Amino acid sequence: MQFTAYKNRAYTGGRVSVHRNLHRDAWSVRACDAPHKGKIIGYASSIALRDAEFVVQPGGQERARKTRTRNVHAFITGMPLPVVLGDWAEFGWAQRITYNPFRHDHFVEAVTGRSVRYAAHVNCQADMACYATQLNFVCDREAA
Repeated sequence: MQFTAYKNRAYTGGRVSVHRNLHRDAWSVRACDAPHKGKIIGYASSIALRDAEFVVQPGGQERARKTRTRNVHAFITGMPLPVVLGDWAEFGWAQRITYNPFRHDHFVEAVTGRSVRYAAHVNCQADMACYATQLNFVCDREAA
């Protein structure tokens, strides 16, 4: 995993959460485990994750919709892979994943609009696109 460290915080292993940083035009990387749990540890132009979960926090989503202002309430958690995987757009086996708080309640597969909860592998690319493989979709009861 290659990223620019923030405040000299080092990645010490374990899961991270990743969200698109609109101000830096990069992916913010936040530690999910000690010693920097919950804090931004760096910024990456691209990052790949395995065993990924797509998370949308309802309170932040509601606030974004009410104020019509974006805030950090949606992210992808997973185990970072040590290598950058390049551009997945050219491959037919990876689906593009997107999220817009004003249009969707969950992360969705861009082509079908189906709500996504988990993926085996996710590639958050330098062009700010996100592609995933082996998707697990949100069931109808959960989406309601």
